[in-house]
Amino acid sequence: MKASAKQNAAILSVSDEGIGIAQEKINFIFDRFFSVSTLRNIAQKSTGIGLDLVKKLVDLHHASIHVDSQLGKGSTFEIEFKLGNEHFDSDVDLVVADNDLQEDDVHELEQIEDLEDTFGKSFTPLILVIEDNDELRHFLKKSLKKNYKVAEAENGVVGWKKIEDLMPDFIIADLRMPEMDGMELTQKVKEDKRTSHIPIILLTAVTDLESKLEAMKIGVDDYITKPFSSEFLHARIENLMAQRAQLQKFYRSQIVSSRSDFNLPQLEIKSQEEVFMQNLIKLMNDNLDNFDLNIDLLATELGMSRTVFFNKLKSLTGYSPVEFVREVRFERAAEYMRETNLTVSEISYKVGIEDPRYFSRCFKQKFGMTPSEFRQHN
Repeated sequence: MKASAKQNAAILSVSDEGIGIAQEKINFIFDRFFSVSTLRNIAQKSTGIGLDLVKKLVDLHHASIHVDSQLGKGSTFEIEFKLGNEHFDSDVDLVVADNDLQEDDVHELEQIEDLEDTFGKSFTPLILVIEDNDELRHFLKKSLKKNYKVAEAENGVVGWKKIEDLMPDFIIADLRMPEMDGMELTQKVKEDKRTSHIPIILLTAVTDLESKLEAMKIGVDDYITKPFSSEFLHARIENLMAQRAQLQKFYRSQIVSSRSDFNLPQLEIKSQEEVFMQNLIKLMNDNLDNFDLNIDLLATELGMSRTVFFNKLKSLTGYSPVEFVREVRFERAAEYMRETNLTVSEISYKVGIEDPRYFSRCFKQKFGMTPSEFRQHN
């Protein structure tokens, strides 16, 4: 594939060294469901949809496509795009490419790719099952993998190492295990700022109230006594997910609050989470006008790796770091619009966006109106 340019046009050319297309069939290859079957031993048969879709996309861009092919030598497809936008009708909504892609956006894309490589593109929650009984561990894995990604560990020591490596979304651990039991593991998880946000379900045959109270005091999120049904376990997990969604909703509401300082009130939740969010909000307040504010800066200042920071923020707020920074910046910008007479450019700089045009486009995308229109309506 190569790209070139000529006067008032950009050319995209794609070539192969395949079987080629007979001249009498070239005029039909863009017809829907038309398939060239020159060779019978082609590994994957064509559906006849791909080139039809290409032609539709080319037409939408008011471009043209040309084909040059010889049997046994391959094919060359050349698409010619007109420069500018004068050839589009007035009723067409144009999205202008943003050449000043900010550094945090680049890092975000890299981070998402990293996470997709590790956990898969669907971001299905990852559950770590830590259980020394082989049969029960295998049963849990088989039951859970229908709805979740599942990793396993045979004891608390191995489990802790996997927690550090995988940063799972949930942990299910047995209370009584050799080397490190469920209580020790829970305490270790909840005292570590990297992992304190991860919900933990403890499984145990112990039914006395004292053990349950001890588990709750050290931060266990749920406590299930054996024996239990698969349906019951799934219900408990869904319940924890619903609780986490409520927590995310609360933190999101703080971002869009009308208070300009974005201070977070004291909450009766895990202290590590409260400290994390308080520190993050303060960091945002102190650096809101910093054009270079990005994931690396936030993670470094909070003493975390990018992956840990990404997972923790996503778990607590539902936002990725780039989404979180953008939300805070534009909510603050909206306050400046309502409460001050600063110009759009001045507000753009105060919230850390160097290009006022980029700021205005993003502002309209979020609020459905331009900054000037927003000020008139508020």
